[in-house]
Amino acid sequence: MKFLSIREYFYRLSNRATVLVTFAVAGIGAAEFLRDLQPIVEGDAVMFVFGVITALALSELTLVNAWYVPQQIRVIRREFSLGLKLERYAQPVFFRLVICVSAVMWYAVGYYLTGHLVFILPATAVLLLFFFLWPTRARACRELELKPDQRQMVLHDLDLR
Repeated sequence: MKFLSIREYFYRLSNRATVLVTFAVAGIGAAEFLRDLQPIVEGDAVMFVFGVITALALSELTLVNAWYVPQQIRVIRREFSLGLKLERYAQPVFFRLVICVSAVMWYAVGYYLTGHLVFILPATAVLLLFFFLWPTRARACRELELKPDQRQMVLHDLDLR
């Protein structure tokens, strides 16, 4: 992601995160709007669908947040330049948020198929996780383990050059 200032960088990251959360909420809204009065899946199959969707969502969230993103951030920490660190940091952060949205979409599909509200609670929990993972300046400083002078530049909008 190209940027001219630190303010612009975090503005763009925040805008991308806002678009993603809008997709997640729209997915749940669309599932409610499109859901027929007669559910597609009924009876004992509802819990099977819930188990499959929960296993899929938790496995993708766990793999990305516990393995892929930390591995990518460790590689980014080795960069010397703050500009390169921030430029490369956007990709794993955005990917982490996309995975959260995909987990919400899985639960929205489960709600659409069954009509059971049991799918809304985990979707809400993943949305809360999404907001916990929101890209902020402090989070970037902490995850990238920036030096004190770089930390000051990020936190206080000082010039990169």
